[in-house]
Amino acid sequence: MKLSMMSYTMARGVPADKISYSDYGMDRVHAPRSRPTPPGKLTFGYIGTLMPTKGVHVLIDAFLKLPEGRAELRIYGPAPNKYHLGYLRMLEQKTGSRNDIALLGEYKMEAIGDILCEVDAVVVPSIWHENSPLTIHEAFLAGVPVITSNIGGMAELVSDGVNGLHFKVGDAEDLSSKLMMLIENPAMATELSAHVPTIKSIEENAAELEAMYDELIAAKQTAA
Repeated sequence: MKLSMMSYTMARGVPADKISYSDYGMDRVHAPRSRPTPPGKLTFGYIGTLMPTKGVHVLIDAFLKLPEGRAELRIYGPAPNKYHLGYLRMLEQKTGSRNDIALLGEYKMEAIGDILCEVDAVVVPSIWHENSPLTIHEAFLAGVPVITSNIGGMAELVSDGVNGLHFKVGDAEDLSSKLMMLIENPAMATELSAHVPTIKSIEENAAELEAMYDELIAAKQTAA
């Protein structure tokens, strides 16, 4: 998101020295660190709304390519409105009788820490250009690695092979291979988890923004 936004702004004539980048801070109360070592089979999680642009169908298609019983997929989130109920029904039909895929519906924000503590990797399969998804920040805050589409702010937030994995956007085959990579090497999930970046708090973000404004005001007064 930092590089794409800066490139977009500079392409429209704004000098680089006029641009300041500040990602948002997060509430740290409900996101404790995840378990350090995956016990038994891995659990993959999706957390967000159920709508076509979020690519949940790609994730389910990818998971269905895996041998049954090798891992678990938990999908948290609702259809955002009545216009997406058809998409939800399609997802339910895709899962069929697979007992290792659970559509768990809407969740409360205060439960996010508990959800993330039971997930070994979060999958962000969006097929459109997300800018700076809260889901990725929440996962990193809990020490959970992220498997994400290789476009937009998603790819910029997640370093491939460092704190997560990239897959070709919309490509269920490629995503399935990345899921299997972790299944066959569960220690890799622990290694990726150890390198998630530090996510600043809301308070730290507020202080950072205040410092930026102070600097701008001081520069204006000096120029005057």
